[in-house]
Amino acid sequence: MNPFSDIKAYMNRPWGQLRDLKVEFWRDQSAQARMNAGFELHLHVKSMNPDWLGPESREADLQHHIRMSKLFRSLDERIDWDSKTVIPNLQ
Repeated sequence: MNPFSDIKAYMNRPWGQLRDLKVEFWRDQSAQARMNAGFELHLHVKSMNPDWLGPESREADLQHHIRMSKLFRSLDERIDWDSKTVIPNLQ
């Protein structure tokens, strides 16, 4: 397992195309199907974390997503993909 190739493969996914396919899929679903999917997702998350959906958990979830987004952006700038080495942070 090569973590560099795994990270690069993840970052190089066709995110725009995947987003467009997702939008197209859900656009073609009935309102009832969309409501049912949302309800099932809600039940699933609540079963894993009964405290989910409170203000504190929503804020923590948002902060987690922000940190991960920044991490992925900084990784692309700090990894020499050819030599599979991390470039030291010069700051």
